[in-house]
Amino acid sequence: TSIQREFSLIKVRAVDRNARDEVIQMANIFRANIIDVGRETLTVAIFGDKEKTAALTGLLARAGVSRVTRAGSMSAAFPGEAHDGEYPLRRYVRVVDVEL
Repeated sequence: TSIQREFSLIKVRAVDRNARDEVIQMANIFRANIIDVGRETLTVAIFGDKEKTAALTGLLARAGVSRVTRAGSMSAAFPGEAHDGEYPLRRYVRVVDVEL
């Protein structure tokens, strides 16, 4: 058994203060993080199940998403589960770029 999680980076166009506040509020509701702030854009990072990332992406699409980058699905083993002692990121991540 494992837990499936997805990591996404969402770049949102937010040119005025109201748009920025709206994006920040949505990110906070989904416990996402603002990881980059530009003059006209915000980059939101979210880590969770597919439904959570899809829901936030859908809401932010109305605010003006300019790019979505998904790192793909990652599975986390439970403590004590047998493994080979290595944790190379390539085994758990599939990089996908989706441009809207």
